[in-house]
Amino acid sequence: MRTIRLGTRPSRLAVRQAEMVASAIRTAGYDVEIVRYTSEGDSDLKSPLYSIGKTGVFVDRLNAIILSDEIDAAVHSAKDIPYEIDERLSISAVMPRGRYEDAMVSDRPIQDLPAGSVIGTSSLRRRYQILYQRSDLRVVNLRGNIDTRIEKMRTEGMAGMVMALAAIERLDLKVKYWPMDPERFVPAPNQGIIAVVSKRGSDVSEILSGISDKATFMDMMAERLITQRLRLGCSTPVGILSRHTENGMRILAQFFSMDGSDMMMFDQHVDGLDDIDDVVSYIKGNIPEEYGYNI
Repeated sequence: MRTIRLGTRPSRLAVRQAEMVASAIRTAGYDVEIVRYTSEGDSDLKSPLYSIGKTGVFVDRLNAIILSDEIDAAVHSAKDIPYEIDERLSISAVMPRGRYEDAMVSDRPIQDLPAGSVIGTSSLRRRYQILYQRSDLRVVNLRGNIDTRIEKMRTEGMAGMVMALAAIERLDLKVKYWPMDPERFVPAPNQGIIAVVSKRGSDVSEILSGISDKATFMDMMAERLITQRLRLGCSTPVGILSRHTENGMRILAQFFSMDGSDMMMFDQHVDGLDDIDDVVSYIKGNIPEEYGYNI
């Protein structure tokens, strides 16, 4: 029986997500070996993610290892995958999407936090979303794996921290949390999606395509295409969410000016992926120059 070597980062969440993929592959009739590697993003745990100044800090090393044939495929959080990857690779499969919302890990929901409360996050999008809704709060940088962030929150005087709700559920974290309204706190593109990258056109790619969730793949591609067409980096203060409807897809996009002082929301319906360029054109025609996107 063929054994598929599956690469992952060493964090608890990354390994859990790799185990979810491995389970699906085993159900399809193949053995799996999970191999752990540290990424650049795991090495620098102090700098805010938006200040690192490059994309792919969590995925590039694993993708390079695929090309060296040490592993057959790598499991990533889809939101960490840059919209341009090596042409020899492709996203071969996605798992059914988890909860895409952000969550406030805190004793109280965001609207009930006292003025001056300190919230931790390393995301510029989340920072601006919080301050847009509650300008009386204070947002500080918070990096590290999930357990480290929770410990820092509890020991460094923070009232809460923001993280992906899917992560809380996948790890069954015993924390008090409050889902954040995705209509006001639009998540990062591809949030809640587990993706598997392998060599384009390989036998492993074909095997993986058999376990891929079609609806999730379409939503992932809609969000990625908008990101690609607008040339948005992973650290830009933008939320994009695609959701299936009875007759197409609803695209919600939230853009903050680069200084966080202003926000625009776009709510569009499309029949399918062929219409994504219409959404892109509409956004391009309506984003003010002073927002600083140069699109």
